[in-house]
Amino acid sequence: MNLKREEHIRQSFSQALERVPATRGPFLEEACKGDPELYDQLESLLGAHERAGRFLRAARIRRMRPTDAGTMERPRRGRTRRGDQ
Repeated sequence: MNLKREEHIRQSFSQALERVPATRGPFLEEACKGDPELYDQLESLLGAHERAGRFLRAARIRRMRPTDAGTMERPRRGRTRRGDQ
């Protein structure tokens, strides 16, 4: 892949991310101007970006425990003094 094409992909990807998903299709068609390979690459990158975002959000939600909500205390680790609950 030449540098000019790579830069075009990066710029188009960034610009597509700035748009709401519903308006990305027309933008991609204009940015790719009859280059189906470029369209496929950008669509693939956008899909991977969306899947990664969902994965990270789900991981963050799984990490939170109901007892952690609204507290500033950190869970205790290691030894505690006798009598601490």
